[in-house]
Amino acid sequence: MVQEVHVNVVDVDVPPPPPPGKARQMREREREDAAEKGKKPDKLTYLEFHKQQMKNVYDPLLTKQERIGKITSQQKEALHEALRLFADKIDEIQEHQLEAERPVMPDEAVLKSVPANANYIKVSADLKTVNHFETCVDNWIGVVGRLIEEKPLYTDLEPQNIPEEVGPATELKWWKERAVKFANLTEQFLRPEVKVVLGVLGAARSALLKQWRDVDAKLTEAANESKENVRYLSSLEKFFEALEKESPVVLLNILPALINNIQMMYTIARYYSTERHMMVLFCKITNQLIVACKNDVRQSQMSATHLWAQAESKD
Repeated sequence: MVQEVHVNVVDVDVPPPPPPGKARQMREREREDAAEKGKKPDKLTYLEFHKQQMKNVYDPLLTKQERIGKITSQQKEALHEALRLFADKIDEIQEHQLEAERPVMPDEAVLKSVPANANYIKVSADLKTVNHFETCVDNWIGVVGRLIEEKPLYTDLEPQNIPEEVGPATELKWWKERAVKFANLTEQFLRPEVKVVLGVLGAARSALLKQWRDVDAKLTEAANESKENVRYLSSLEKFFEALEKESPVVLLNILPALINNIQMMYTIARYYSTERHMMVLFCKITNQLIVACKNDVRQSQMSATHLWAQAESKD
């Protein structure tokens, strides 16, 4: 966990912040440019802006600055590492947004034919509009269904057959990626044009509407599952990091706390407290322990004091 760092800004040569209204001006400029191109501004540009600030301003500053206020070198390194992780998280979010399958939205020309606050019953008499909206909803059902059916890597294997290099951090990573995908998809379905589509199809008594409601309920349930699993697995993240970095001697001391946390998660978690999830998690933890022991043995063989020599001297 990163310690709280208080920086004395008087002692740091920090570039002046952007003038007030700079972000607003950038957004307005992007909207104008997007309007000329006939499309909405891309939200990824805002994430990219913050990522570039982290990598091009603060990262070089912390690398170059030997002393920052009254904080220790250890605290400075912790702050530096936190900023790097923040930039990496932005990269991950951008990657997942680009990889995610996007639902097809209705054509703007068709939407413009539906006036604001229109009587959906009158609009539903237009079969061309209804058919177009049904095509969109059919696509939404497919997109949501395919995302829900996604399974983690090695899901077809028995837990004990999961490759040794696959540790518990991969479990948290997969659920984080899944939660981001569901959040992005849910946000897409909150757009006003979705309300228009569903309103018209409801007035037309479309058979697809019942299928959509069933899929929408499954989407909500799957999104809640992902968010909850991320919350509980994130509470174990510090243990996962220790399993990757620490020696077996240190790991021996933290294992009781790790097991207690898993037991608590198994008791209160709604979704993750299944036999399958627990088996997979414990197998991945075992894999990481095996890797840690192998690395420790290899390091001892290269060191001046051989591991086996230490054992013989104790005997």
